[in-house]
Amino acid sequence: MDERRGPGLHRFAGRTSRLRAHLAVALVALSAMCGFGVAVGVAAPAFPTHVCGYFFRSGQDFIVYSGGGISCKKATKLIRGFVLGKAQQHGTSDADSYWTIKGEPGFRCTQSMGEGRCVKSNKIAAYVIKGIG
Repeated sequence: MDERRGPGLHRFAGRTSRLRAHLAVALVALSAMCGFGVAVGVAAPAFPTHVCGYFFRSGQDFIVYSGGGISCKKATKLIRGFVLGKAQQHGTSDADSYWTIKGEPGFRCTQSMGEGRCVKSNKIAAYVIKGIG
């Protein structure tokens, strides 16, 4: 028995290498998922704080925001196009998809519980559904 380990610690000698192997696999999987998220445009600038206005659709109140030098007129046009169905989905579900809007090249839109955003470089148009987000 190795004197440095102390009594009873020899039982865990083989477990350490297995634990390290499992940890390595987990880290590789995590880094792959993070890379995928960046590749499909999931990462986005912070949600903008400038309120542009609102519009109604199907009894819901959409509050529009802009940031990064995009005008309120442009932000509202983007969000209306996204919400009213002028967007093409790229992906298989809301969780792993982004949308592009017809006539607005370069913007990628995402959505989640009661809010959404369209991003192109540092320009961002976003919305929150009043009472949900």
